[in-house]
Amino acid sequence: MKIFLIIFFIGFAWYFLIIFIKGNPRFWNKVRKNPDIALKFFLENDSWLVDPPKNSQINSKEWDGPFRFAVPSINGKVVKIYGKVGKYEKNQEKLIKML
Repeated sequence: MKIFLIIFFIGFAWYFLIIFIKGNPRFWNKVRKNPDIALKFFLENDSWLVDPPKNSQINSKEWDGPFRFAVPSINGKVVKIYGKVGKYEKNQEKLIKML
């Protein structure tokens, strides 16, 4: 049981480390608080790829992700999105200012 707890906490810490290194916590906090507006923003902007088909190949040099968040207006479905490298970072600031 002790080893399970140690592994769990290491995994948990690793997950948050990845979020802070690769993600923008302020941006994702805004997305979580306004998921419907954020989804509309992602769908209207070519810097984001929203829910690509399951068998599609996503070029990891071209797209970062997947990022996931739940959207209440579509029955709490978890949406998977990818950000176009070099473009989505600028759009994060746009959405933060908008919200």
